[in-house]
Formats: sequence, C-alpha cells, structure tokens
Amino acid sequence: HQTLRALIDWSYDALSEPEKMVFRRLGVFVGGWELEQAEQVVSDEAINAGDVVTLLAQLVSKSLVTMRENHGATRYHLLETIREYAVERLTEMDELTNAYKKHAEAFVALAERAEPHIHDSEQKYWVPRLEREHDNIRAVLSRSLSPIGETQTGLRLASRMWQFWWVGHIVEGAMWLRKLLDATEATGLEASAFVRGRAWLGYGSLQDIVAEPEDASRALKNALRLLEEAGDEEGFAFALYMCGCLWRHVSDDRVAKLLQAGYSFERWQGNQIGMEWAVYLCARENWNHDFPDLAQRIKFTEDAIKFASLRGDLQTFAHATFDLSMIELWLTSLENARKHIEQALEAARVIGASYEESIALRYLGEILYWIGDFDGAHRSVLQWFELAERYGWPDIYKVHSYCILGQLARDSGDYILARDYYHKSVEAAVAGKDLPWNVSLEGLSCVVSAQGDYVRAARLLGLAAELRENYNEPLPELDRRDHAPYITKARAALGEEAYAAAYAEGRAMTPEQAIEYALVNE
Repeated sequence: HQTLRALIDWSYDALSEPEKMVFRRLGVFVGGWELEQAEQVVSDEAINAGDVVTLLAQLVSKSLVTMRENHGATRYHLLETIREYAVERLTEMDELTNAYKKHAEAFVALAERAEPHIHDSEQKYWVPRLEREHDNIRAVLSRSLSPIGETQTGLRLASRMWQFWWVGHIVEGAMWLRKLLDATEATGLEASAFVRGRAWLGYGSLQDIVAEPEDASRALKNALRLLEEAGDEEGFAFALYMCGCLWRHVSDDRVAKLLQAGYSFERWQGNQIGMEWAVYLCARENWNHDFPDLAQRIKFTEDAIKFASLRGDLQTFAHATFDLSMIELWLTSLENARKHIEQALEAARVIGASYEESIALRYLGEILYWIGDFDGAHRSVLQWFELAERYGWPDIYKVHSYCILGQLARDSGDYILARDYYHKSVEAAVAGKDLPWNVSLEGLSCVVSAQGDYVRAARLLGLAAELRENYNEPLPELDRRDHAPYITKARAALGEEAYAAAYAEGRAMTPEQAIEYALVNE
C-alpha cells in the first residue's frame, strides 16, 4: 500500500499544474464519466472547457485515467484507489465543496435534458445514457442527504429521474424520492412547488407499481395540489391519469371523471404522450368495471399501442401490448395472447423495462400453461422469480406465480407440493397488505378436492367467491373450465345441500378466519 501511494504521489507531482487541477476534480466522479460532464465539472476561469479533452488525453497517456468505448461513446474512469487519492487532494486544496456542487449541477442538467425523451423515439439513447451515469446520480443523491449536501438539489434531481426509474429501478427510485421528500420537509427549506409536485408525482406513481396504494394515493393528492399551484399543466394531467389508474377498483364514478378530465385536458394541449397515456388508462378503466365492453377496451388498447409505436415509446408499447394479450387470454384466444405477450416481453427487454419484463414473463407462464406447454410455463415462472429477487418486487406480485406452480404440481399429481405453493401464494397476499387471493383459494380448493377433502373444497370456493365479488373480478372462462371437474366431484360426494352449506360457511368467514382456514395443513 505504501509503495502504491508513493507511486501515485510521484505520478501526481510530475503533472503540470493544469493536469493536477483536472485530475483532482475528476475524483468526484463515481463509475466513470463522459467528456461532456467532465467539461462541466472541471472547467472554470483557470481551465477552459475546450482544453479538457486534451488534458484528459494527457492523463490517459500517463496511466492515471483509463479510457474505453462504451455503446459508441468514449468513457473515462479512475481506479478507485486513484479516485480516493484525487479526493484527498481536492480536500487539501479546499476545492471539494465546489467540485461536488458542479458535479451535482452537471447531473441535474443531464436529467433535465433526458426526462422529455424517456418515453419517445430517443429513449433507446437516453435510457442507456442515464443507466451508464446511474452511479454518479446515486452519489449526488446520497451526498444531498448528508451534512455536506443540499437536499433541494437532490430533490430537484430525483424529480427529473423518476420516469427513468420507472423503466428499470422502481423500488430504488421510490426509496430515493421518499428519503428526499422527508428530508426536505424536515429541513424546512422547501423546494419550488414544481419540484415538489413532480417529486410527489414520481413517488406516487412508483408506489402504485410496488403495491402501496394508500401511500401512492396520498402522494398523488399532494402532487395534484402542488402541480396546480405551480401551473404545471403536463404534470397535473399526468397526475390525473395516475389517480385514475390507482383508483380503478373504486366503485363510484371518480375514476371515469378523472380520466375524462385528463383526456380532454391533453387533447386541448395537443400533447401526444398525454394522449397516449389517456387512451391507455381509459382502456384500463374500462377493463376493471364489470368487463362491460371488451370491444371498446380492445379499441382503446390498440390506440395506445398505435400512439406508443408512433412515439417510439417501447415501455408503453410493452405495457399496452401486454394488456391486449390479457384481453385475448380472457377471450381464450391463446395463440394471439401468446404472440402479443412475446412482443411485450421483447420490447421491455430492449430498454430494460423491469416491471413490464417481469409481468410479461409471469403471464407468458400462464398462457403457456393453458396452451399445454408445461415446461415452457415452468421456465417462464422461474425466470419471473429471478427477476423478482433482482428488482426487489414485493410479495404481492408472487401470488399468481405461486398459483401457476401450484397448477403444474397439481396436474402432475403432486398434491402436497401443490398445496405448499398455494399456501405460499396466500402468505404472499397477506404479506402484501392486500387480499387479491381468490385465485389462490380456487386453486387450493381444486387440490383438496382431488385429495378427497370435499367440505374444505366447498368452503374455500365460498371464500373465493366472496373475494371475487368484493373485488369485482369475474371468473375467467379458462379458470371456470379448469375448476369444473373438481367442483363436480365435491358436489357429487357431498350432495347439493351439504355442498351449499359448506360453501355458505366459507362466504361468511371474516378475513382473519379465512387466512387461518386457508393455511391449515391437514
């Protein structure tokens, strides 16, 4: 270590004064940098921005800086030991605070340039660009939460980053936004209404995806208030859409009113991305209210796909194409469902859209199961679990994946393994602070019926029916066909009167009783 230190000292002392200044200031970069950001951070009255590329080349030739091509761009790096040395020198020269400030400003500026293009034809450039700089952005955010940082700068950066995080870093993005919003409130130094509104919008949108509806709802209400105050028409309209998406299970007309307001607002503005999202969320709203008009939903969804294609927005294309696949699954058009879910998966993978890739894999597993490709279904679900671990998806998303594994085990005759998977799906639903586990109960009912426990099978079906009614979720035709032999077996064994009594007992259970009953392993 001492020898290495002496070598770095010798190399540093041999530099010209301009080279020393540039070298020291490069120490603030984490994970490398590109020329544009180096020019912003390094240049001042002593170092001309136009000279930075030459000075960088000199440092490369002296083996203090490394250089390589990355996705067609030249990217520079400092080895971590050398970077730490540069920061020490910055500190000695009393330059660290200013260098950190310029580093933060450079990446705020990058995020502001990138944000409008996260959902258009340039997303194939900007999403990977921000991905390459994510370590630098994390460093800025982390410093902004420390005693030496500026919380408002961090919040400004995060308010511009959330759409990028929505593509591939949902859980992490929600964490940064929450910490920065809390820190801003704690310091009493309020950022502008625009910045706070956009930050609350981002946090609410990401929390909706990670299945925290109450937190998301509070955040979006804050966003609507602040964005209206700031006169941010685009942000306000987007917040309306997200409220419509979040409240899609509400049984009053708030959802339709919110979506209609957003749709009309964006038409008036002529904002194409707003139109795309309005159409897409109208499709979702139509889907979640008693399935009243599938033809209308298909039209809305195809329009959303068209708008996304015209804009080159692969994330929305993936999500809307996934939705079209779900309609086709409901209609039992399995080959079309498979084609569209595979298109969604391919589009998501191009830009690393983690949520869309994950959910497409999960539903691809289900579609392959119904087609009869059991090996493919099993592979898809296992890939889904790998992504769930990588991205930190909450337990609530595991419910349906465990159910597919339960069906596969049941069909192979391994009822013990099948019950274990269905129990895990119930536990995941409970841990997720929600109860969309009617599918778990229906699957478990089929297994226990196959095992000859007909009273339990009927009670579990009663529980599931109560949940479906509460959540306004009709039973899909494919599931109806799948359950029919097991229900018929239980009815025949018990007789209609006893079956109906057990079914009614299931419907009458409290949530607490239902959980305990479903998890009993007899």
